[in-house]
Amino acid sequence: MGDENGKRNDFIKLHRMHQLASAQVVCLVAAWMRKKDLQNASASKANNQCIWTKVMDDALIDAYLNQHNIGNRVGGTFTTHAFENIVNELKEKFSDKLIDKERIQNRMKHIKRCWFSCYDIFKNGMSGFGWDPITEFFIAEPEVWQQLIEIKPAAAEWKTKPIRNYEKLVQLYGKDRATGQYAKTASEMQKRKASIEVENNVGGHNFETIDEVDFMISQQEIHLDNEDAVNMDAQIPTQPSKSQADSFVDHHQRRRVQKKKKLMMRI
Repeated sequence: MGDENGKRNDFIKLHRMHQLASAQVVCLVAAWMRKKDLQNASASKANNQCIWTKVMDDALIDAYLNQHNIGNRVGGTFTTHAFENIVNELKEKFSDKLIDKERIQNRMKHIKRCWFSCYDIFKNGMSGFGWDPITEFFIAEPEVWQQLIEIKPAAAEWKTKPIRNYEKLVQLYGKDRATGQYAKTASEMQKRKASIEVENNVGGHNFETIDEVDFMISQQEIHLDNEDAVNMDAQIPTQPSKSQADSFVDHHQRRRVQKKKKLMMRI
């Protein structure tokens, strides 16, 4: 009887150990499968990405500049044909990379953002500075750097940081960066022009230049002067005192400035 109970207990223990081992195996298999899924997802994501190198960036900028030089850029905007040429050129040079229109545009946006932060400091040929195409650094005497950094603290970054293809990017986007903003598209410029024409059409007149605005102001001031003269004749003596005359002149000048400001705000 005792032997039978011992055998039964041993069997129960073995059964429980088998169950525990089975559960551990299931957990290990599940963890392994999860790991494989993550690896496959990561590999799939990597296969859909284009990892850009410095050599690829150089080729991209050269391709953009070539399309710019041969006239495939209208109003600051590259044509569809230009992008097709750029994509084909880079695919031919880097056949093992996934390259399409969206990828080259996104990469150029990144390159421009880096370049803009540099160009906004050194644009228009900062006196005492020069860009070295070999080292790709801006160079200047230490005291010149110090003076610039005191005025523009952000310049300190470029004392030890190179900027690739600076002059080529100036050719591509220097004019577009005149006000520190991205160039407007042709359609935006046309809309803005139409809006200005409507806003400037004051009193049936279309004022396109500051001279025309000044002329209009002078004409209105003549009219105002005539009105003022009628109202002031009864108030100002024939020979006003110096303080009265100064007060009248100041009042007239203030009205002239206020009138000009209001008209300029409409433009």
